[in-house]
Amino acid sequence: MKKMIALGLAGALAAASVGASTLAAEAGNASRAGATVPGYPSNTVEGHVAWCRAHYRSYRPPPVDAFLGADGLWHRCISPH
Repeated sequence: MKKMIALGLAGALAAASVGASTLAAEAGNASRAGATVPGYPSNTVEGHVAWCRAHYRSYRPPPVDAFLGADGLWHRCISPH
């Protein structure tokens, strides 16, 4: 029983890791390709700040460029800009 739980947990963690890596790669490809996000200035610092402010209430603009996560730690905002 313990082995089954451990294997299930390991599988779930591996799947989450792969999913996160895929999302990060897709976001990186979109920003390199010059893709724009509707409603935000394209590929500018202003667009990055606008996107981060819209997604994170606790976002602090550069030079901090971070938001306060649910874990209580500050995290760098990574936008598609």
